[in-house]
Parts: sequence; C-alpha cells; structure tokens
Amino acid sequence: MSVTAPNSQMFRHKAGKVAPLIHKWFARRRPDAIRRVLDGLDGSSDARRLRVMDPFAGSGMILLECLMDGHDVFGVDINPVAWLIARQTLSPPTKVRMEESFGMINESVGDRIRYLFTTETPEGVPSEFVTGFYVRVVRTPQEGKVELHHNYLLARDRGRNWAVYYCPTCCEIFSGDCSEFVRCTKCYSAFYWQQGTVSRGQVRVMGRQVRLSEFYKQEVGPPEYKLIAVESYSKKSGRRYHRPSAIDFENVETAKLQCRTNEIACRINDTRIPMDRRDPRPISHGFSYYGQLFSPRQLLSLSLISEAISNLDDPDSRYAMALALSDAAGNNNRMCRYAADWLKLTPAFGLHGFDVVTRPVEGNVWGASRGRGSFRNCVSKASRAYSTIGSSILAASLDGSSPPQRDVRCLPSQALSEINWDDMDAIVTDPPYFDNLDYGELSDFYFQWLRITLNNEPPFDKKYSLSETDLSRIAVSNLKAEKFGEELAKVFRQALRKLKPKGVVAFSYHHAKAQAWKCLATALRRSGIVPYRLMFVRSELDNGFHSSVGNIKIDSIFYCRKRDEVGLGQQDILLEDALRSLSTLDQLKSIDITSARYAMAAALATLNPAGDFEGYLASIGQFSSGS
Repeated sequence: MSVTAPNSQMFRHKAGKVAPLIHKWFARRRPDAIRRVLDGLDGSSDARRLRVMDPFAGSGMILLECLMDGHDVFGVDINPVAWLIARQTLSPPTKVRMEESFGMINESVGDRIRYLFTTETPEGVPSEFVTGFYVRVVRTPQEGKVELHHNYLLARDRGRNWAVYYCPTCCEIFSGDCSEFVRCTKCYSAFYWQQGTVSRGQVRVMGRQVRLSEFYKQEVGPPEYKLIAVESYSKKSGRRYHRPSAIDFENVETAKLQCRTNEIACRINDTRIPMDRRDPRPISHGFSYYGQLFSPRQLLSLSLISEAISNLDDPDSRYAMALALSDAAGNNNRMCRYAADWLKLTPAFGLHGFDVVTRPVEGNVWGASRGRGSFRNCVSKASRAYSTIGSSILAASLDGSSPPQRDVRCLPSQALSEINWDDMDAIVTDPPYFDNLDYGELSDFYFQWLRITLNNEPPFDKKYSLSETDLSRIAVSNLKAEKFGEELAKVFRQALRKLKPKGVVAFSYHHAKAQAWKCLATALRRSGIVPYRLMFVRSELDNGFHSSVGNIKIDSIFYCRKRDEVGLGQQDILLEDALRSLSTLDQLKSIDITSARYAMAAALATLNPAGDFEGYLASIGQFSSGS
C-alpha cells in the first residue's frame, strides 16, 4: 500500500497542505496524520495501483492522499457540502477556467458591490472600506439602550506600543499607548478599556449583573446592531481606524432597501434556522432566520454574487464558484470577530459552533487592498489549491498510465450496497466520533447558499442539509446511542462485502465517553470486523483553537480484517503494539490515558466475543504512557 508513484512525492505534501484552502470543513484530518494511517497498512495487496474506498469521505482528505500515491479512490458522504468539497478536491478545475468564471462574475456584479464598500476618512479622503466594527444593542427597562461591549479595545500593535480604542462616553475612535487605563482624546473621559458592559454572558444594569439570554428573550424583531468604527485604506492616508462616515451609513441603508427586493436575499431572509438543534445557538441569541446572521451589505453582496454564479453556463464553473461563495459567506457574517492583536477578521466556525458575538465585524465582501475572507480572496486561494492538486494528480499517473480513477457520491454511508464498487484493496476512513460534532447542523449554514446558487440541483434539492440517517446526527441524543452502533455496523458490513480477501479496514477514533467506545465495539462485533493492530498518534486537537486542557490529544488507529482472517493469539500482539506506540508519545494527560484504555478495551472485546467491554476495561487497569 505504501508504493508511491514516481515524481509524486514532491507534490503530495503540497496537495494535502493546500486542500483546506478550497473551503472550510470541520475536523479535517491533517495530511501527516492520514499518512501515518496509510503507512501502517501492510499486505493489503500486491498490486501497484490499489482500489481504496472511504465510506465517510468528508472533505476527501483521505482519498486525496491515496490519489497522490496513484491509487484509484472511491468515497461517499451523506452531507452535500462535504460531497461538493470532496468532488472539487479530487477533480479540480483549471486555473484558466477559474479566471474566466471570476471575470464573468466581476463584469456582472463587481462594480455594484465595490460601490457598497466605499468610505472616506474624517479628512474627506475617499478610501476603501476594509472592516466595519459593529456592536449589538439591547434595550433595558432601567437604562434604555445598552451597547454590548466585552471591552473597548479595537486594535493593537504591542511592538509599536500603539492601540485603537472606542470611547464609551462620546463614541469617539482614538489611538494611544498600550495601557490598561486610557483617556479619550475628544471628551477626555478616562476608563479601563477591559471593563466593558458584558462579561461571561452577563451585562451590568443598574449596578447588577443580568444574563444576556434574559434580554434576548424579551427582544421583538431581529437583533439590533450599531456601526461604531471603520478600518479604511487608501494610498494617500494608508491604513486608518475612524468613526463611520456619512457614506458608510448611506451604503448600509441602500443595501437594506435593496435586500427587500432582491430575490435571493429574500429567500435567505425567509429561511428559518431549524429549531431541533444540538447547539441552541444562534436561536438562543435571538436569531430566527438565516438572513439575520448577515449585515445588509453582506446579505446583498453575497446574493448578487450568487445570482451571477447561477447564470454561468458551465456546470463545473458553477460548482467551483458556488463553493468559493459559500466559503466567503463563512468570512462575512455576524459570527466574525476582529483579532485585535493580529489586526484582521476572524472567520466563523473557528470553534465548531454558531459562536454569535456581541461585537462582530464586517469585511469587504468583494475584496479590498487589505483584509481577508472576501469573495475575490476565496476564489484566488481556491484557484491556487486547485492548480497544485491538479499538478499532483498528473504526477501520480504511474509510468504514463491513465490517471487514477476517482468517484465520490452523495449518499448515506449505509447505502454502499447500492453502488457497483467491488474488489477494494482497502477501506480507509474516519467515521463520526459518536456525538462529538453534528456536521449537518454546522454545514447547514453553507448549504443554504449552495442550494440557492446551484438552483436546487441534486443533492442540493432540499431545504436543509440535516438528515436523520446521518450517523453524527443519530448520536447527538443519548437515547440513540445504540442506534449509532447499529448503523455503524451496517456501514462496516457493507464495506466488507466490497473488500477483497485479506483486504484491510483502517480507521481512526477518539472520544472521552466510555459509551462511545462501547458503541464502537458493538459495531465491530456485529459487522464481523476484527482488529489485528492498534496504534496511537497525535490528533488534530494537539494544536490551534482546540488544544484546550480537557481535549483528547491522541487518535486511536484500528487496523482490521474479516474475523476468519485474524489468527488466534492476536490479543497479546495487539496489546504489545498499542502500548509501544503509546510510549512514544510524551506529555499525555489523564484524559489521553483514559481514551487509550477505552480503545484497548473496545479492541479486545471485539477480538474475543466471549468478553465484554467493561470486563476488559477493568482488566487493563491503570498505566502510564511510559509503562
């Protein structure tokens, strides 16, 4: 399985690294982590070109790594957004086609959107609108309108000892030193910038703390926001932070009026956010419709781009541009905040949830000389990724043979038997980690733009991306825990029928709950899959936003075969290999050790049908990573 196509080694690493530029996806596996899984396969086939299937394809990262080795790849995923990302990743459009498509959209709506994002400095210098700072406003019986500021710092450069503040007294935008106690340069009021009106979900009203949720419940109509500051850029004035100009308010009002008559904006505005949610946000924050998650300029701009894309004649161009638009929507909504120390906008879903903020920022949707997350930037970075991946796929052809086969279908993983894919050398996958993420709920934000832009073409021919057959959705309720195990077993059973003799099933898993591991053991046992090897590797949660102390930092990698292909006495070998791989990982926390114990208990309970998960868990006892 580790056979590598000539000249593909130099491209493979780049392809895996740039693939995330195509579109945001949740729990996307790192190329090096996938590589560890693939390198652990042995004896799966003697063929030079293998047939590899992923029944939980997600964004297609596993399939891409296999494709870089010159192997034929096949995958399914129930989520339409994931399917489209995987489709585009494995069959990238050319740079020329991307440029032509963007040129047509630019000619159609570019000037109209750019006009909405013009501004001027306090000195009257015409400038590009880069970022707008908004604050949410609530009404209280005691104090009237209250602005919900977590602090009054807008931007900061510690190296230059420079910062930009918002004055809570006169609403002035002023700069000064990096200090805890600052004084407004206009009204001379002094204040501690860290002491905003909001802290830990509570707001100070008449000297007491009241939960924000109480105010949200009392609101009538959509949430109210106030534009308080603008970041602008021009060659003459450079980068500036200042109060909004009259032009800014005029542009907002223009967008608001045009949203009422724009068909796509009206459709987004009329689409209710599903009430049956695992994450109560954004409904608990007072949002009822998807359109309320956007400012008027964001909603109108994205709608105009959507309309222009839907008019493209070439289907592949529509797919590529629609995905770029969807990615841009994730960077242009009320869930985006400003990273004060990095001087840039932070996209939504950095944390896997609808993290609606009280002081969101509005970027330039089309694209300015500065800033991030614009439609133009999303097209550009996707085009770079497609170009790199395309070169990698070309290099992966073995000895001038035909390019590797690739096929991705948008189907439930439980429907593998309906597809005419057979004689697979390996099944390599990353199934849902029980109830860790509800992919359908998160991706529905993107789905709304895709279904409208693609004119409700299958698989975007329904109102929501949520599906009751999605395993990640089945597991969100503890009442459905057994159902999760049953459905996962169904997927594994059907995958086995597609597998050649001596073929390997390899997958990763991790979870903090014993129940999740019991469901996995049940699924393996019912499907007839038996692990012959277990190893531990560092997971994606080892860095970035998700590196919190309570998160598991390791993944458990299971290598399995059909029951009659795993010999007796495999238990001791499996345990020895598992402990050896664990001992190579340093700085493990107690939660990592617990997860490893769960993994070993699940593997042993599958190897020996006479045993049970709890019994093996007790027999494993306590150990450390060095034992």
